[in-house]
Amino acid sequence: MRLISPHAVEHEGRCYWSAGVLPDFGSAAGAVVADRHCNDDVLRIYAQAGYFAPKLSPFYYEDYHREYFMKALNDWGWFGAESHVPSWFRGALRKHGGA
Repeated sequence: MRLISPHAVEHEGRCYWSAGVLPDFGSAAGAVVADRHCNDDVLRIYAQAGYFAPKLSPFYYEDYHREYFMKALNDWGWFGAESHVPSWFRGALRKHGGA
């Protein structure tokens, strides 16, 4: 599973930073990873740029619980190369909403 961290997008001459992007999940551009300091404007800009911008509570996902992350990622869908789908992934290819 790939994570690009930190990550930024440019919009109208400004740079908007996020904690990172999961490039193979959520959309062809990837899914933005927000931290507790990320505001709604950043998520909106990422969404406008084609990223999947889920509104997950960073407090809920701040501590690692494998089953929580797997459930979310399965729901977001896999958008990476089919030859690289993780063995635990049971969601849909190239769409949201699970299998």
